[in-house]
Amino acid sequence: AKVLVGNIGAPNRMKYGVLGDGVNTASRLEETNKRYGTRLLISDATYKQITGNSGSSLQRHLFKTRPLDRVVFKGKTRTTTLYEVCGFNEEDCSPTPGDSLVFDDRISLQDPSAFAAGRSVQELKDLVLRLHYRAWKQYLRRNFQEAAQLFQTVDDFQTRIGPRTVLSGRPDDFGDVFSGDRAAQLLAERCRWFVGSPPPAGWNGAEVLHDKHF
Repeated sequence: AKVLVGNIGAPNRMKYGVLGDGVNTASRLEETNKRYGTRLLISDATYKQITGNSGSSLQRHLFKTRPLDRVVFKGKTRTTTLYEVCGFNEEDCSPTPGDSLVFDDRISLQDPSAFAAGRSVQELKDLVLRLHYRAWKQYLRRNFQEAAQLFQTVDDFQTRIGPRTVLSGRPDDFGDVFSGDRAAQLLAERCRWFVGSPPPAGWNGAEVLHDKHF
């Protein structure tokens, strides 16, 4: 997004500032972190910059991300896809988990605490990301029953392993410390609602937000 940066005002009252839709979107993203219990949200525009075809392979694969939601911010009409930046790809800068990765269906049936025993934090991060990506894909395909189960499994892993340990590597610092995954909880609840009350034809996964603050 293009923004205007510089001294704004009259000669006798000048202020250095920044204006533009990008500033507004950045402010909304910062505030929306509170809704999902995240630290760093980016929009689809930023996501394309770090995972698109431009730039080196190292640049494209430097960050681990996961899609969190599609929303229409209050006062806007365009849908924005939200992504959480979960950290660096510390080892081989391989792509963020997606459709090309092999997924073991048995993982979703295992007890999270038993599966976590003896595994490194990096292994658990990768597992949760894979589970989340699969849940997100089923959500957009309107397979709400399966998506709800997968999002619940993501939350179960986060809850039983520790407070925000898997994706962030350290306890949550948004108010009270909590176990689990607030974003996965929200999406699982929404999917369960859609099982009984499906969205209309043409639904694109977006939720219209009626508040600026959470």
